[in-house]
Amino acid sequence: MVHVLKFGGTSMANATNMLKVISIVQQSLSSDKTVVVVSALSLQRLRLCEVLC
Repeated sequence: MVHVLKFGGTSMANATNMLKVISIVQQSLSSDKTVVVVSALSLQRLRLCEVLC
């Protein structure tokens, strides 16, 4: 079985939340296959849109 974990926005907004993400990822690594997807950090998506749009 493959575990896909997706984090972004508020889950990556600050150090406290990032530590929670790390804990979740570490727990999931016990499975055979783990894929971690991290989208743009909080507020970074807006900055990306300003540059690209």
